[in-house]
Amino acid sequence: MITGTPIFGFGSNDALSSLQVGTYIASEQDLQNMTLTVPKTDITAADVQAVSDDNASITILPIKDDVIRIFTESEDHNANRVYTIHFDENK
Repeated sequence: MITGTPIFGFGSNDALSSLQVGTYIASEQDLQNMTLTVPKTDITAADVQAVSDDNASITILPIKDDVIRIFTESEDHNANRVYTIHFDENK
């Protein structure tokens, strides 16, 4: 009997492919800038949907000082980013 162990590569991309905060959908520019500002409402971290097409790990922190931070790390652990969502009552 011949057995083999498959070898899979690890993703090196730490970027988000999409980000939604309540009904607000981040633009490509927002994702590239890694920061966006949305109106201050009753949104919580549970209302944030962050997606990575490259299997990056995503951690969404609770709101603190009208800011939500999202940490991403590539599957190979060689790259990471911090995305920042600001809440503005004047927006």
